[in-house]
Amino acid sequence: MDKKKYRETQSSIFIIAAMVERLDLQGFLAAIDKAETVGPIVDPTLYIRGRRNLQTIKNFAGSLLTFQQAVAKARA
Repeated sequence: MDKKKYRETQSSIFIIAAMVERLDLQGFLAAIDKAETVGPIVDPTLYIRGRRNLQTIKNFAGSLLTFQQAVAKARA
């Protein structure tokens, strides 16, 4: 990796960190947990259709929560 690409990558990480630290990821994940609990009861067909996408989003949010926690730790 050359210096220019290194700087671009580092800048991008800082931009992403600033965006992620503002998100309420714990609340978002709690809302997903609620959807997973009541979804099969309220609308089983819709839940079955959207379950895979919901799991993908939950995985992303969980990864971002870990990143968010690392950013908070680095700032402390």
